[in-house]
Amino acid sequence: MRANFVRLILVSGLGTAAILASACGTIADP
Repeated sequence: MRANFVRLILVSGLGTAAILASACGTIADP
């Protein structure tokens, strides 16, 4: 059960990183 919780945190972290990367890319490329 704890492993699933950790996996959820990792997945959400990757999702946040991807969103930030795409946002930075959009800002850098007008």
